[in-house]
Amino acid sequence: MNHFLEKIKLIDHLRTELDIQKEEFVKILKSKVDEGDYGLLISGFDIFSSSKNEFKGYVDCDKFKIRKRRGFFDINLNIEIAKGSFIHDKDKLVITTDIKSFSGIMIAFYSFAIFIYLMLIISFFASEFNEATTDDLLIIPFIIIHSTLMLGIPYLIMRSSTKRLKYDLE
Repeated sequence: MNHFLEKIKLIDHLRTELDIQKEEFVKILKSKVDEGDYGLLISGFDIFSSSKNEFKGYVDCDKFKIRKRRGFFDINLNIEIAKGSFIHDKDKLVITTDIKSFSGIMIAFYSFAIFIYLMLIISFFASEFNEATTDDLLIIPFIIIHSTLMLGIPYLIMRSSTKRLKYDLE
């Protein structure tokens, strides 16, 4: 599944090398990240926080898991999560990060939406097949266009949020 998500660009990887000590970088990153839950259900209350930090999550001495905070009038969903680890290699700090904007709730959404659209098309043909006119058949392109938009827009939002978080982390 992860390979498919990488192919459609809902998972991206970032590798960064810095000339800084690991302890110093962890200290700087902790100052930029508010400790707390990074789940999607809690993210709606981020706008009421008075913190100036852009990220929320946790930072350990060897790894981190963060997401971007929501703000007032922020139209972005901020569903992407960055997981990463720190490795001190010789005199450089190597940070490997995986950015993922696809969550398990989207599987349920896409399954439900596809099921509804298939049932709509099947019920249309089952009930109106014998007496369908050319005017009645115009509903099929409308259903196809509507389903493409309803399934394509969340994909485009997730894809752009992955790109945006990668840019912010760079």
